[in-house]
Amino acid sequence: MKDLYIPKICDIDDIEPLKDNLGYRKILIVKPSSLGDILHAFPAFFLLRKSLPLAKIDWVINSTLSPVLGYIRSDINRVINFRRNEFKKTKAAPKALVSLIANIRRAKYDLVIDMQGLIRSSMMTFAARAEHRAGFAEVKERGSGIFYDKKISVPHEITHAIDKNCSLISGILGIENVVPDFKLPFLSNVDISDILSRNGIEEVAKYITFSPVARWATKTWPPEFFSKIADIITYEIPDIKIILLGSKGERIAVEEVVANCKHAKPLNLAGTTGLSEFIELIRGSELLLTNDSGPMHIAAFVRTPVFAMFGPTFPEKTGPYWQWHKVYQASKGCVKCAKRNCYRNDLECQKAVSAKKVAEDMMKNFYGEI
Repeated sequence: MKDLYIPKICDIDDIEPLKDNLGYRKILIVKPSSLGDILHAFPAFFLLRKSLPLAKIDWVINSTLSPVLGYIRSDINRVINFRRNEFKKTKAAPKALVSLIANIRRAKYDLVIDMQGLIRSSMMTFAARAEHRAGFAEVKERGSGIFYDKKISVPHEITHAIDKNCSLISGILGIENVVPDFKLPFLSNVDISDILSRNGIEEVAKYITFSPVARWATKTWPPEFFSKIADIITYEIPDIKIILLGSKGERIAVEEVVANCKHAKPLNLAGTTGLSEFIELIRGSELLLTNDSGPMHIAAFVRTPVFAMFGPTFPEKTGPYWQWHKVYQASKGCVKCAKRNCYRNDLECQKAVSAKKVAEDMMKNFYGEI
């Protein structure tokens, strides 16, 4: 049995700068994706930022996710966009590769930190030609650590991604492992009042959000599950507004939730907002019902209560981190299988979670009873 690890949370402004910058004047973070992974890297970024206040820190990120760096833009020197979609196109890939390498090499970094641990991110780390290249000793893909000269081992009792990322930075810098208490700040140029008013929701009205789709089939609970919860809540709390969120590619799947509702009339905003508006809609929500997905992590980083469904994945590793939250994971079936598709074809881990119980818990939270 693993020892219980209790992270040491600290205020960002309480982190003492190092007297010696260790020769790290220009630093590159390689963390292209996914949205949840990038958010999990933010506390570690501020541990690095505050420890080396004079260093210039750049970040390589998937171009479709780069808007999220707007929330920490004043602390980043340069954002390097990894145009992943272009790499999938035969004709565009060579030009995209040359452009990416040129962008990475432009700064002549003293230190590159691979926080992804994949072959692709390791190659980006190597391409920088930095004096020092660091990453996790235990990588996600075999062989991806071949280009590191600093391989940081994380203590076995540390399991959550946020804690691991901070452990990586503290290991590189030789400092105490702490977790900066980071919350996504408000952006002055983002306003969701128009989105709400266009859809008949007053700015002061209370609403809750659902995010019913995830990248894996095994992570995505059936639309009927969300529809039943929406019906129960609407019947008990008629004035509450329910907003369904998702990407443009998820809009049709989200519409199935609407179609299966017998009483509720949730609003489908999937694919109609930018990432920043998406984040602010979750921030303004009373709570979020979600699968294990990026929106779950957004809610955690804006301190919106989360009700999260877990099947094949590990909440202790990637679950909501900061505020109070409720995680549902069945105690039967092959939970934590880490499979994208159910090899048994029965999704028993999903069927064992009661929609009625989840709805009741959500309503208790809404009324401040839990």
